[in-house]
Amino acid sequence: MFVFRSIFWLGVVVMILPPAPDGSTPAPRVSVLEALGAARTFARDLSQACERNPHACAVGSDTLTLVRRKAETGIDIFGALIGSSEPAADEGTLTPRDLNAEWSAPEKS
Repeated sequence: MFVFRSIFWLGVVVMILPPAPDGSTPAPRVSVLEALGAARTFARDLSQACERNPHACAVGSDTLTLVRRKAETGIDIFGALIGSSEPAADEGTLTPRDLNAEWSAPEKS
């Protein structure tokens, strides 16, 4: 989701920029309908890319899996660095002194 948001905002920034630094080159005129038609054609072509080149899709899938695993590892490392105030479930919260305490009846008031 982050990638799509980044692409969207980068596109907004690019659309705001002038076509040339000095403003001397006019921007090409493209209507909204032409842009939507081109985007639809591009999306249709992109959806058939795996049929044309299955090796590229397999490598892309493996790359995404690798990136996901690296992100998970990074999150684990970051979590270990900042530490956790809660004890691990298998460690318990009792100290050795607590475990060896002798039982005694409560005092009557």
